Amino acid sequence: MSNGGAGLDGLMTAERDELMERVAYLEKQTTDQAEELTCLKSALADCLRRVQVLETSRGTHSPSRRTTASRTASESRAGKMPSGPTPYPTGRQTRHMPRLPAASTMSSASKRPPSQVSLRTTTNVGLPSPSSAAAPGLKVGGSSGSGTLARPPTSSSKSGSREPTYLRDEGLLRTYLRGRCLNFYAPTDVASDYDFSAVLDVPEEQLKLEWVYGYRGRDCRNNVYLLPTGEVIYFVAAVVVLYNIEQHSQRHYLGHNDDIKCIAVHPDKITIASGQTAGHAKAEGRPHVRIWNSVSLETLQVLGLGVFENSVACLSFSKTDGGAILAVIDEANDHTISLWEWQKTRRLTETKTSSDPVIAVDFSPLDANSLVSIGKNHLAFWNFDGSLLNKKQGVFDKYEKPKFVLTMVFAENGDLITGDSNGTIFVWPRGTNKIAQAVVGVHSGGIFALAFSKDGHLISGGGKDCRIVQLDADYNPTGVSVELNAWYGPVRTLIAGPGNMLIVGTTQGDILQGNLETEFSPLVQGHSDEFWALAAHPQTHHFLTSGRDGNVFLWDSLTKRLVWAENLSEEVVCACFYPAIAAVGVSEPNSTPEDPVTNGGLPDTVPVLAVGTSSGRWIVLDAVLHQVIAAHHESAEAIQCIAYSPSKCPVLV
Repeated sequence: MSNGGAGLDGLMTAERDELMERVAYLEKQTTDQAEELTCLKSALADCLRRVQVLETSRGTHSPSRRTTASRTASESRAGKMPSGPTPYPTGRQTRHMPRLPAASTMSSASKRPPSQVSLRTTTNVGLPSPSSAAAPGLKVGGSSGSGTLARPPTSSSKSGSREPTYLRDEGLLRTYLRGRCLNFYAPTDVASDYDFSAVLDVPEEQLKLEWVYGYRGRDCRNNVYLLPTGEVIYFVAAVVVLYNIEQHSQRHYLGHNDDIKCIAVHPDKITIASGQTAGHAKAEGRPHVRIWNSVSLETLQVLGLGVFENSVACLSFSKTDGGAILAVIDEANDHTISLWEWQKTRRLTETKTSSDPVIAVDFSPLDANSLVSIGKNHLAFWNFDGSLLNKKQGVFDKYEKPKFVLTMVFAENGDLITGDSNGTIFVWPRGTNKIAQAVVGVHSGGIFALAFSKDGHLISGGGKDCRIVQLDADYNPTGVSVELNAWYGPVRTLIAGPGNMLIVGTTQGDILQGNLETEFSPLVQGHSDEFWALAAHPQTHHFLTSGRDGNVFLWDSLTKRLVWAENLSEEVVCACFYPAIAAVGVSEPNSTPEDPVTNGGLPDTVPVLAVGTSSGRWIVLDAVLHQVIAAHHESAEAIQCIAYSPSKCPVLV
């Protein structure tokens, strides 16, 4: 009888195990089907948007045949322009090179690589170069890491403002900013007749944003996502960019009025939440969260006006209830966490998290009202009981507690996976605040990003070592890894795309595409810090940018791609191209006035450009070969402006 009972128990156990496996399989199937339905909904919404755009544009906008033909011819003749994103040449050095001593000289220029996009780092040329003074930027439309145009501040007093005056004899408009006198000279042809008191009509023309260059990766996290429509969504300055990889096109959400610091995607893959920092205006510049539709770009809700203090640090939608709740971390002194029923703009609860920075928050995909926050000396498990948030600290026990918990991701079974500043991956089982497994030494420095690939592998991105490492289902390294070129910098965020594709955001302001078997190529490139210098080419469709990171970028405004890059190892404040006077009367017999503009390359009539640096030096570069031709130390102060005179072309600083 006992043997019969044991056999029956064994059968029941086997049947129970089989039932559990079937339930787990059905749950996975249900999850996969839900994801497919979400993708179909998103794709259908995008199709409807495109149909609406086509119907709206039909009959209201018909570009002339001549304009279209001219643009097509222009693009076809742009032989030197890259037709697609070209990776940084192998073997290049890091984008930020240390300044060399005054006795050092520039190494001989190497031959240009066959790549159409040429990127290079140049050390200081052999001229006396005192240590450059710091030149923190005065924001005009953005902040650090956003790639926005800004001007280095100068000393100013706190005296009261005075009314501007116009000196007709001198053609000079004198105004005051924070007590400092600023002079603006009127053009010679209008100086004598210029009426400063005249009120001009508002122009009828309206500007429309066409393209945004750059990505804010230096000081923001979890800010790149891939939508089912094939668009990569990210932000820079006060703009959320939706970039279509296949079409090389952009759409923009322009609801914010100051720098965006975080973004989150709703489980429906259509609704987006984005949070901004506090601005200069007391009323309009208050930090808040905007929730909007990624298809129509229509704002749905605005949360937290007058509630948040400094900035919105991070966001997350709930998973188990269809994204009804939004978690918000306020970058105040105590980094308050609040939960919002966002469709009703109702705050459910709030509580303090930590006096140290909190860098990420995320809801559990399986447990209702359960979420986790991480940061400096901080890992907290939260549970919302309907009125209050209850907190449990993560317990590290025998393991060394890291200074920073830098990234986290939830596994399919609900386990939490974290990466920290020690280069260690910890596994926290579902429903507990204790470590079950530790993977030590995955990276030589901190782990900045974690993501699960479509085939179930865990992918980790390193900071110091710039490596992307693959781990198996048991979180053991598989030996498959890739090291990013140092030019792109450390990994900031990782997104798993279709198949084995990965999308990587870097701290240097680049977004890359690739996989662990092939080399990564750039989708988006830009400055890693504020840029202060902007110069348009006088003859072609090129323009130049540079700034605090020392990178000089030449862009093509037609292809919307980078032509070449040069690093000068010091902050660049201003720039200008050689004027186009050489083109007058020197053109070829069969040339037309359109030729210098439509040609994709840079004409020989405008061979050089000049930049001024924060250390008081100005440097002349070849605009085609981007090699340093000459350099001169002007003063100990930063060069605020540099320009060529229209006559005989001496450089003026």
